[in-house]
Amino acid sequence: MSSDSSDLDYDPVDDSASDEEDEFSYNSRESDVEAECVTFEGWIIVPHPEDDKRLTDVVQPTLHYDVHPAVVLEEVMSPMKCFETFVSETIVTFLCKWTNERAAKYFLENIDKNMKVHGLRWRDVTVSEMYVFIALVLMQGLIHLPHLSDYWRKDFLLAGPQVFSATIMSRDRFLSIMKFLRFSDPKATDPSRPMTRLAMFFAFIKENTMIAIDPGETFALDECLMFYKGRLHFKQYIQIQKI
Repeated sequence: MSSDSSDLDYDPVDDSASDEEDEFSYNSRESDVEAECVTFEGWIIVPHPEDDKRLTDVVQPTLHYDVHPAVVLEEVMSPMKCFETFVSETIVTFLCKWTNERAAKYFLENIDKNMKVHGLRWRDVTVSEMYVFIALVLMQGLIHLPHLSDYWRKDFLLAGPQVFSATIMSRDRFLSIMKFLRFSDPKATDPSRPMTRLAMFFAFIKENTMIAIDPGETFALDECLMFYKGRLHFKQYIQIQKI
């Protein structure tokens, strides 16, 4: 896009050129682009370089995908494909297995519960249900409401997104899965070592990351500290040193 004649009259190559030469130069340029350019209130709108047939050496644009350049791309990656690259179906299958085992242990120790939790009779989680559960958790990270139950409210003004409905997954079913959700084999966890609750899940993520990421010869690692006020008995206290 170029401006009106007050800008185009200036020739940075030869300031000594006469007014006649400047006018001729402007008129010739105007005639060249007249067929394909649009004049709007003194501004000349030049076509996009890809559509400009006057250019003979148009540089083809480079396609950029919305993923980190270190990610090894075999094809155009959709959001779901990107998710499955790191959280594979194998991981989701194990999440279902560990969650169901924890639920079975719970009801074995609490026979009086009659296999019911949050008013629903418990049934084992399937892989498809776990995908829906994870999707709803990710949606809650994008849209914040005061209480978890608010996402399923039927009030028109205060309800969450329509995806939070009984046809997708009911509130009580969501809470039931959350109650028993486990990220490692319940039989392999050690209460004195809290990280064993996440060890197997992290091992899977690490394996998939090493396959999908090619950081190159040199790379830098940085840390991110997040303010946290929840209940976690293995929090790490980092004392600020005074200078």
